[in-house]
Amino acid sequence: MGDVASDTGNLGGKNARRWVPGALALVAYLALAVFAYNHTSLFGSARLPQYASGDQVQEVWFLAWPVYAITHGHNPFITTWMNYPLGVNLTDNTSMPLLGILGMPITLTLGPVAAYNLLLVTAFTSSALAMCLVLRRWVRWWPAAFAGGLLYGFSPFMIGEGNGHLFLTFAPLPPIIVLVVDEIVVRQRRRPVRMGLLLGVLAAAEYYISPEVLAMTAVMAGVGVALIAATHPHSVREHADHVVRSLVAGGLLCAAAIAYPLWLTLFGPQHIVGPPHPLSFFAHYPGDLLGGIVPTTSQHLGPASLKATGDRFTSGDVTENGMYLGIPLICVLAGLTWALRKVRVLVFASAMVVCAYALALGPRLTIDGQATGIRMPYTILRHIPFVQDILPVRFSLFIQLFAAMALAIGLDRLWWRTSTWRTRARGPFHHRLPWTVVTSVIAVAALLPLVPQLPYHGAPTAIAPFVVGSGPGQIPANSVVLYYPYPGPLSTQGMLLQAADRMRFKIVGGYSLVPAPGGHGDAQSTVLQPSAPEAIFSESYSGLQPGNRYPPIDPVTVAALRTFLADYRIQTVLLDPVGANPGLVIRYVNATLGPPQRRGEYRAWFDVSQRLTSHEDG
Repeated sequence: MGDVASDTGNLGGKNARRWVPGALALVAYLALAVFAYNHTSLFGSARLPQYASGDQVQEVWFLAWPVYAITHGHNPFITTWMNYPLGVNLTDNTSMPLLGILGMPITLTLGPVAAYNLLLVTAFTSSALAMCLVLRRWVRWWPAAFAGGLLYGFSPFMIGEGNGHLFLTFAPLPPIIVLVVDEIVVRQRRRPVRMGLLLGVLAAAEYYISPEVLAMTAVMAGVGVALIAATHPHSVREHADHVVRSLVAGGLLCAAAIAYPLWLTLFGPQHIVGPPHPLSFFAHYPGDLLGGIVPTTSQHLGPASLKATGDRFTSGDVTENGMYLGIPLICVLAGLTWALRKVRVLVFASAMVVCAYALALGPRLTIDGQATGIRMPYTILRHIPFVQDILPVRFSLFIQLFAAMALAIGLDRLWWRTSTWRTRARGPFHHRLPWTVVTSVIAVAALLPLVPQLPYHGAPTAIAPFVVGSGPGQIPANSVVLYYPYPGPLSTQGMLLQAADRMRFKIVGGYSLVPAPGGHGDAQSTVLQPSAPEAIFSESYSGLQPGNRYPPIDPVTVAALRTFLADYRIQTVLLDPVGANPGLVIRYVNATLGPPQRRGEYRAWFDVSQRLTSHEDG
């Protein structure tokens, strides 16, 4: 085990200007990240990347809620501001409260949309920079570390998930955790308890960003430790005590830090029984054996026919398919690993790429979109609580992490070993420049096929905030709003309006995971009784199935809406005239409350309780 760290060498000395390469790397990564999102609103609320709906709006909401909760004395992990009146247990969702806190100054000043977009820029930048700096543990040549950071921070995984999964792309901590685990398991030069506590802090922080990424990190750490132990069995006993002491300290600290939200996950109000998603859900997103060599439309280069093939992998979800490495990078990694096979940390990183790739393939092997039925290592994970919730193809994050590590170490060793040749060489090749050019060409050739298709498209949010107050013609603060389109996975505009209005009112419905009648997770909001209003609102937006008819606006459905509004103390009904048949909803609410007020494109019925009384008297 100790031999893995023996190749680290002298990492750059104590030059007073050693910070300059890191600063230049930061500027370069930041410039690329800003370019990637330059069609979004980095300082306003006008545009989101790709889509102003679905997961993007949900994550904007998740950023806005902890800010409101902390500044108004509410529980950041539980809310009734969505899915009113039952609420949502946010620990069962990808709620990323730590990112909400980090983005709080932006949310309070520029709004949650700007916070979301700027955090995406920060995610790319910080992930790339963290990988670059971590690689300095093993890499002396700065360009090699920069290339590794570039590969990790702008990898196919990050570019795909950068469409709208902030909780996955904000990934500076996994490389740092790898560094700390290396210190605990391999180097063991620092006090075990201190390093264990640091590991516990990092694990707890990652939990508050993404429990799924933390679970994947734990799995890969376990695989790595097992691999080192298997290849260095003679060193296990002498290192075991240090490792155990570190893990006990870190485990206790992490357990204390996440105990409350973990309790809410298991026993709290509106908690989900079992995995948030049924295990059958994960079968729809398998990694493909050919995913590493077939590009998708996330890459800028490549034949259109090959990209069309790659786009079909992982059930056609390009966002989740982050396995692509490209044949040149695979050949470079294989060649460097073979040529430098005595560099054990390089061999270890390459082996971890293979392990992560195997896990990303899921429980059954899929080749060119065809399931073979052959069992894969991920089958073991399906029986472990919490770990079984991982979407297998998302192990692509660690394919890219260890590929970046292997590439950087290989390039570094290749460049430095030419120094012995340079001292013996005669003629033009005794200079450093030719060898620098050769190594740089190898790096460019490996990374060129991975050049991403950027920038992302921007989607207009079309937010029209309403006045929240106590007078007539206003939404009362902390009141309940019934919104059309009825908020759900396919219609999140009401959530976006609520988040942009700084959570000053509650909404019925919403897009989140909540317990279904059997206790398992369901992305649909809880069906409230009477169910006719929700059905009419939802079907008027999405349209009817062939052969169905819209329900009539008769005394029975009007009475149901009156009961619905009264029982849930709804004070405002807002209607955005979009979808298949918004006119039906307008007639429905008109028959119950009378004519609306016009607010731009919106129809608004304020003072609902008073309208119910006056309309009944009328």
